[in-house]
Amino acid sequence: MNPNFSHFKDKNTYLSIASKLCEYYFGFKTLRAHQMDCINSTWNHTCTFLLSPTGSGKSMCYVLPALMSQGISIIISPLISLMDDQVKKLKDRSILAECLHSSMSRERKKEVLAKLKIGKIKILFVSVERFCTPGFIRFILEHNQVSLIAIDEAHCISDWKFFRPSYMKLNSTLKSFDNPTLIFLTATATKSKLRSIFNITGTDSIHLVVVNSIRKNLNIKTFFSNSYEDKILLLIKYLKEQAGSGIIYTTTREETENLSLILSRMNIKCKKYHGGLISTEKEESLKYFLQEPGSLLIATKAFGMGIDKPDIRFVFHSSMPSCMEDYFQEIGRAGRDGLSSNTYMFYSPEDVTVHRFMLDLSFPEPYIIKSIYKLTTLYLRQGVLNKTQLLSKLKEDIKVRSCFGIENVLDILLRFKLISFKDRMLLTVSSSCQYSIKEVTKIIHQEKKEQLKKLSTLIRYINTTNESLKDKLYFNYFNVTV
Repeated sequence: MNPNFSHFKDKNTYLSIASKLCEYYFGFKTLRAHQMDCINSTWNHTCTFLLSPTGSGKSMCYVLPALMSQGISIIISPLISLMDDQVKKLKDRSILAECLHSSMSRERKKEVLAKLKIGKIKILFVSVERFCTPGFIRFILEHNQVSLIAIDEAHCISDWKFFRPSYMKLNSTLKSFDNPTLIFLTATATKSKLRSIFNITGTDSIHLVVVNSIRKNLNIKTFFSNSYEDKILLLIKYLKEQAGSGIIYTTTREETENLSLILSRMNIKCKKYHGGLISTEKEESLKYFLQEPGSLLIATKAFGMGIDKPDIRFVFHSSMPSCMEDYFQEIGRAGRDGLSSNTYMFYSPEDVTVHRFMLDLSFPEPYIIKSIYKLTTLYLRQGVLNKTQLLSKLKEDIKVRSCFGIENVLDILLRFKLISFKDRMLLTVSSSCQYSIKEVTKIIHQEKKEQLKKLSTLIRYINTTNESLKDKLYFNYFNVTV
């Protein structure tokens, strides 16, 4: 039995009260099988990993145990917008939830900390960076008993471990707390990604709960065209047949811009969303998509995580995604209300060429990395430079039109700490490195091979016409038992 729930007489009482709380707060008379499985696992004090599609009620698996626990529950969330949205929904149901993040005013943060001191919060949402901060850990341990820690969108642990290095600190940070119940939640993860997550967090004895992410209400189709032009014409033909709100996913920012321009010229109202837009443009697009009936959004994969819009009637892909994870996570955003929804992919031979080109840029050949590293160390030892100055010098020396490929190499050198920021702006050669340049090139080469393998698997899946073979491919890839 879990000591955090020792105030319950037995497991049956615990599960019965979970069901009653589910009906009282959320209006559902019964829990789904995977929800009951996860909640049962919290009683057994077992570390749980839930792989379940968007809209399957993953949050219930930590909210209900949080409400029944003696202490506070901390939810690690990757996005501020996601935290704010979840807190609002819980507060609307009179649940004592709050969040702490960098966009909050100092006064608002003080208010939340004051509530934590007097036990007026049951569920607290934070970023991984705040969770791993020594000051936050000390404050929580001084004023609260932590009963449960949930890591939402857990695939980010593996995917963002270099982009957000605090994920690499989770193992040591989790040990700071007195044996809380641990839950990981995400929509999609492969076997290798699961292993990566478990290695980073130092977790073992995992109870894995898997829900098939191919929902019966999704009408999944793929359409092949011989050229980009034919593909877009076909997409527009089917787009005109759709009703309700929808998303068209693209591969690149340029494709997002071009497609939104084409549709606008045809008097098809739409907004765009990608990582290159300023925050006000993103907010405007998000507001339009969530609030306007029949809204259409053209977006890269930067859009979608944590977006709560259950009545998305269609999700199109104007190009082939790069892997099975992205594809199924994106189509899983359609029809969360259980009603019939269309998920169509339109692809052509150019899509594979684009993905291979992007992989060549993201994972350069060993000789390119070594050459740029040699020049970089030479320039930095002559004098400390900022990134813009260094890029300019490298571009001039290597005689290339664009800095894009060079910047990717610099990001690799920064990622492996072969170079580092002396302060927020200036770069310098690192005095001590965990990896040699030779080891770095081997790692990058292996990562490229893995990404190419993922792309090949998706291509094979799309081109397989036999449905039983297609299912087998899917289940083997995502480690789901048929």
